[in-house]
Amino acid sequence: MNSQKTDRPGGQPFSQVLHRLREELDRLGEMAWSRGEEMWGQIRHPQADAPIDWTPEVDLVETEEALVVFVNLPGIPVEKTDVQLVGNVLEITAEFDSLTLLPTDRVHRRERPTGKLRRTLTLPFSVDIKSARAHAEHGVLKIEMKKSYVAQTHKVPVVGTETTPAPQNSLM
Repeated sequence: MNSQKTDRPGGQPFSQVLHRLREELDRLGEMAWSRGEEMWGQIRHPQADAPIDWTPEVDLVETEEALVVFVNLPGIPVEKTDVQLVGNVLEITAEFDSLTLLPTDRVHRRERPTGKLRRTLTLPFSVDIKSARAHAEHGVLKIEMKKSYVAQTHKVPVVGTETTPAPQNSLM
């Protein structure tokens, strides 16, 4: 006999509901943290002439040799997209207009984004800037950067033929 109570919404046991709630809170916390860094970067480096109208979603994927960033940019031509990499900070900017209107046109609903976008990402590790390549296809921008091994730390063991005793402090 199942001892878990199932009189919860959707007939799920309470532990499953709590687990799902925790997952959602973790997801929201991660979103707030990543967007918070982005907003802080915009506060520290404001561009008065570039108000941001839209922030695209991104995926960061680490492979054995590279970091790959996928950015949803549907309907944005590559000639209006700019990607800059400074250190381990990646900035994607673009300008777009999803709808061209005549002066006599009247819009009843406009939900698709239009205007300027900027997405700034602090990468999780150093990358080789010169290896960065960007390619757009089917509304997805793919930026691939090889990992940089310059900033890695490696402890080198010290070997010797003899050991020297540590100096002793003497007051005499």
